[in-house]
Amino acid sequence: MIVFAVSASKINVIDSCWELYNLTYNRRWAVNENDKPLDQGTVVHAVHSHYYKAKMTENWFSSPEREGIVLDEATNKGRRVGVDLAISVSEIDEAIGAARQSLIHHRQDGITVHAVEEPFSRILYETPDREGPNGEKIHGVRILWEGRVDLVATLPNNPLAVWDHKSESRKTNPSELDNQFEGSAWAFDVDDIVVNKVGFQTSLKDEEKFRRIFLNYRSKAIIEEWRVDVIKSVLATIERHKREAAGHPDWPRNRTSCNKFSGCRFKPVCKAIPAVREVKLQTWYHIRPQHELLDKDQQQTHVTGVEPE
Repeated sequence: MIVFAVSASKINVIDSCWELYNLTYNRRWAVNENDKPLDQGTVVHAVHSHYYKAKMTENWFSSPEREGIVLDEATNKGRRVGVDLAISVSEIDEAIGAARQSLIHHRQDGITVHAVEEPFSRILYETPDREGPNGEKIHGVRILWEGRVDLVATLPNNPLAVWDHKSESRKTNPSELDNQFEGSAWAFDVDDIVVNKVGFQTSLKDEEKFRRIFLNYRSKAIIEEWRVDVIKSVLATIERHKREAAGHPDWPRNRTSCNKFSGCRFKPVCKAIPAVREVKLQTWYHIRPQHELLDKDQQQTHVTGVEPE
């Protein structure tokens, strides 16, 4: 049985560029410098995580004093996370300030919390091992959809929904056609995803900075299209792993992705001449330990059961 575990971040990389996937997941290279916006988002998540875990455990806070204590505990947790990430004090303070403001802004929302930072693993696709026409063994395939959601909760007069906290320095709107959101809707069989925006903008009013955007996935046909597309991408990835196992690696570059968003982190490597690319990798990047990828993506980072043909 070939087992391949995939998350939203991993399928995004697969769909973006084969060489990006190869360097990120096969060879486990990562840039030496931290990504500051992502690190600030991690601090925001830490503050929200502690606060909502307390709400889930205690249901409703017994007094404003108790809520203040929990907010202070959440602040301390966020600060410890920021220090561990080695980001500046001002960046930590900015992230913590926005997170606290967001929680205070929504304090009377009547939320009921069911799960916080809930990991999941679901079988997205599976075929059995079988015997070929000449008695040869043909491996089956099991594709696992894995990850972790920030929150599973309900608001008054609303159904159960999966929530995702998103920090931002400028106002943006999420896309319904996002692997993370469609995958969470499928994995938890919910109709709604709530994107909980935590804005850092000092010029905006709280109601503009701290938005809750509902994405609707009642159309199961749309979710099924997403599932089929992911399966096709993963099966193509498995075939490339088979080629590599047989001594014929094939990870072509998708040059249209080099400048998307803030630009590919491996662009300095790919634009260098082939003879010096390994030197560039060893100078500007480091190899991540296996557990770091597991913690980041909540997934396996390799394919099991792939053998040379």
